[in-house]
Amino acid sequence: MDDKIYFDTITDKCDNYFVVYSPPIPGWKFSTLSINYISNVTTKQVVEDLVNLSEIWTNKFPISLMANSFDQKGDLIDLSGFKSENYLTTIVIGNTKKKRWGTVSNNEFPEISKERLFSIFIGLDFKKQSDIDKTSLIRAKSVRRFRSIIIFWTIILPLIITMLEYFSPEWIGILGITYSFWKAYKQWRIETGRDEKPKIDQLKEDDNRTMEHHHYHCKLNPEAFLKLKVENLQSMQISEIQEKHKEIKNTS
Repeated sequence: MDDKIYFDTITDKCDNYFVVYSPPIPGWKFSTLSINYISNVTTKQVVEDLVNLSEIWTNKFPISLMANSFDQKGDLIDLSGFKSENYLTTIVIGNTKKKRWGTVSNNEFPEISKERLFSIFIGLDFKKQSDIDKTSLIRAKSVRRFRSIIIFWTIILPLIITMLEYFSPEWIGILGITYSFWKAYKQWRIETGRDEKPKIDQLKEDDNRTMEHHHYHCKLNPEAFLKLKVENLQSMQISEIQEKHKEIKNTS
């Protein structure tokens, strides 16, 4: 059986964007390139970047390419008014390149062998399907082991404790009652102000009060809450994209 190959993606950045280049996945005949902007950009500039970067990356890796772009919120950039489609496809056949705005079905791209892929992406790290399957199997075993531990602590252990309580000597029952009275006494001292609540309990109560307060006002004005929620999500997305841009090392 032919072992499928998955090449690693490549990231690079400029001042106001970063790119993610993804070699073909098994069964596909083209790579993909996404331009991710971290600040406002004009549609004209996006079109120019798509054209220029498609040329650069197909020169670097001579294989067909489908490129698109995303704004600082992670949304696909609409090129209406400049281009009829939001994607730029470059079909590479030998030394010839054909550019087309729009997506292209996989069967329109020229065939490419695994040997050709290795020659194009020489030096680029990759994973074999067999290795991925082995890793998945190890993770599955870990999940099953964790599930067994949870079952023991949540089901088996309580049953054991219940049986011990049922068949245990009388003094163990007395000990349990004494402990319950001691806990009740401590709680009574806290409720009457004689002792302070543990800090962790105070923090939990403060958090609960804050949540209840927010929930109350959200019910009073659901439209404003929805608007605020969207704004917060967009702000988080912008911050995440900018942080990713900072983390990428420039390889140009």
